[in-house]
Amino acid sequence: MNVYSFDDLLHRREPLAPPLIHVHVQKAAGSTLNGLLMKNYKMRVSSRGVDFIPRFTKAEIITLAGPPRSEDDRVRPSFFTGHIDLDNEIFGLMPGRFVTVAVLRDPVERVISHYRFNSTQPDVFRNTINKEGMSVLDYHHKFAGAIGTQFGVFAPNGSVNDAVRRLEHEVSHFGLSSKCDEFTAALSSLLGFQTWVYKSLNRTPFDAAKVSREEVSELKVILADDIAFYEEAVALYDRRKPHFPSFIAQHEWTKFYT
Repeated sequence: MNVYSFDDLLHRREPLAPPLIHVHVQKAAGSTLNGLLMKNYKMRVSSRGVDFIPRFTKAEIITLAGPPRSEDDRVRPSFFTGHIDLDNEIFGLMPGRFVTVAVLRDPVERVISHYRFNSTQPDVFRNTINKEGMSVLDYHHKFAGAIGTQFGVFAPNGSVNDAVRRLEHEVSHFGLSSKCDEFTAALSSLLGFQTWVYKSLNRTPFDAAKVSREEVSELKVILADDIAFYEEAVALYDRRKPHFPSFIAQHEWTKFYT
């Protein structure tokens, strides 16, 4: 996997802007990040579920992931986004160096946000939650497969330690939803974006279903492994933070963005 490491981005030398893969963790400010990326990249390539194929052929993906042919290339650089894990086939199709990014969230907050957001949506979730009085604990028990764990995104068939290792070595730059401004400013500097202004999207309405303190305590027990992963991720983030660029860097990649 020819992915840029965090250190590589700090000392980038290549003249052409690289393609980017956004590992979109559900309910962790991923839609907000997509909005920022759409303001800079020439083209967004979204998965259908976890699949980029057959929506795009392998040849099309390889072409879209290629380097820009000129400063006014209309489709490159492109970014790829979806609710995928690090074992997704898209990583193996990248023809050259690429960037991978992700945003993480406190696991308990993420599950609660998933539950509360869906309690307001016009679908089966809202009916089940509101009409049947489904608690966040019942919701997680029933839909745990759909919500998933964060560490499972980074180590689909591995342990928490595997997930931490892969996050460090296979994700170029990651952020925390609680520090979105800090993360997006650093990302914009590292990649030389034209703009770093973003708008928060998919925010949970105020009148969404409520969660009690007792339910929060029970979720902490249920999500112990994911919490352990998140705490290690926060520690890694804090070790990297002193090296974040403190300004929007201008370099050769800038001219290839929109």
